[in-house]
Amino acid sequence: MLRFYRGIAVPEDEWGSLAHDIRVNGLRATDQTTWQVEVVDLRAHLEHLFAKPGLSLSDTRPSELVTTDRGSHRRLLGAVPALCACGDELGGTYYATRHNRTSGKTAPLLVCFEADVGDVQIDGKDFMHNPMFQTGCTQGQRDWMIRIFGQVVERYVERAWLPDKKLDYRLALCDLAAQDPQVICDHHRNEIVLGGRCGTIFRSAFNVRLPVAPARIVEVTRPVGVIPKPNFTIEDFKRA
Repeated sequence: MLRFYRGIAVPEDEWGSLAHDIRVNGLRATDQTTWQVEVVDLRAHLEHLFAKPGLSLSDTRPSELVTTDRGSHRRLLGAVPALCACGDELGGTYYATRHNRTSGKTAPLLVCFEADVGDVQIDGKDFMHNPMFQTGCTQGQRDWMIRIFGQVVERYVERAWLPDKKLDYRLALCDLAAQDPQVICDHHRNEIVLGGRCGTIFRSAFNVRLPVAPARIVEVTRPVGVIPKPNFTIEDFKRA
């Protein structure tokens, strides 16, 4: 069981009722939920897909074209709802006090909860997918990958960074690495403060499958604290 921290900002006059609702009902997807993401569970097929020569995003993000009155979009097949969370309090506090704060949502709310590794994927949009798997190629960059995501990530990097591999293949391999249980656990232990895209600050980032049962809610608090400057940023990675 791993511990996670989800930081959000809410209207000041709704903080108490929302905190109570989370303690009583946990975290769940509803028709009114606007903050959830969707993920596809590939765990049962990781080794098969890893060995596939023509691996592509169509394998790791299977989808179908859906047409509505508002236009067309692609819908993930077999997707389940999930939420974004960090693996330590620093990241959750950053999102609650800075990133998610707006003029109408000024009260930070931090949810600490537990989840099984089987319900977790690495959220790579702000660092792992971009730029690590997209543009990486040097030994220095490989060393940083291992420091942040653990030794096992090297097996994915070795294939993704081959000179003849296209972006689609690289990103598909990253999707596999993001669901490898050992890579998840190693990233959860990362102590390096990262500076991701859009100025985000965290040590580790994940997508956790919904719902999160009330019994797995550890506490709901109003976070305070100073957010440190990142130790390593996307720009540092590009120069490594």
